[in-house]
Amino acid sequence: MRRWRGPVAKYLLYAIFAVCVFDRALASQAETGRLLRECRTIRAEIGRIRRQSAAREIIRKALNTAAFYVERLLRDRYGYRRPGEEQRTTGILARSTQR
Repeated sequence: MRRWRGPVAKYLLYAIFAVCVFDRALASQAETGRLLRECRTIRAEIGRIRRQSAAREIIRKALNTAAFYVERLLRDRYGYRRPGEEQRTTGILARSTQR
């Protein structure tokens, strides 16, 4: 009986060690997957913010260079129209002024 106790204990310790190592490896792999998903989400948000910023930059430049653009922007935003003028609903102006 004593002859079996030594090798069995040794292999039992090896098995426990292997389980601990594999468990830790699987946990780190799950953490890596979570971080990659979070990274994709953050990159998508950055892309959305950059597109929004570019659209606002176009409007800002137009406001700085064309005085009539301010009047047109305010009329479009608040719904005031001149007689015979059709309402603008397309383009960057309409999309960026809606909140």
